[in-house]
Amino acid sequence: MSRWLEEYQLIALFGVAASPLPLAPALIFAAISAVPPVGVFVALLLAKILQYGVAAWLVARFPQRFARRTSAIPDDFVEGKRRLH
Repeated sequence: MSRWLEEYQLIALFGVAASPLPLAPALIFAAISAVPPVGVFVALLLAKILQYGVAAWLVARFPQRFARRTSAIPDDFVEGKRRLH
């Protein structure tokens, strides 16, 4: 297991960062092992761009499903009856 983590530590960090799992344990493990800080930054940056990009795409593509879960967006706005000013 440790050999696998040594070889694929940045890929594993990317996977944890892109998922909804807590990030702190993965960052602690990366700090303990000799992971280059630039690699950690790039892995986290790409993972968060992917995670939030997918979330933004889903909300933009299917706004009705997400608008029902929040009271901040009025129903007539979601149905296209209201325009932004």
